[in-house]
Amino acid sequence: MTVERVRANYQSEAVNILEPLLSEREADVLRRGRNAGGLSVPKSAKPSEYRRATGFETLFGYLAISGQTERLEELFNAVYNALPT
Repeated sequence: MTVERVRANYQSEAVNILEPLLSEREADVLRRGRNAGGLSVPKSAKPSEYRRATGFETLFGYLAISGQTERLEELFNAVYNALPT
């Protein structure tokens, strides 16, 4: 179950859930992560999924580094409760 949740396709689906919940700043962070250049896409993922997953990880990293743990937990719970296990 853990491995499934760190795959690009799962994280890409999570972006669909998060996008309507994001502030303008959070959406910008996600977009910048998604559009980062020089990504090497693994064979197990489509390039579009991998880019969206990278944006997802960028957003969660930004929230963690900036100390926004309550917001991080809120978004994590939104994804966890919306996507099948």
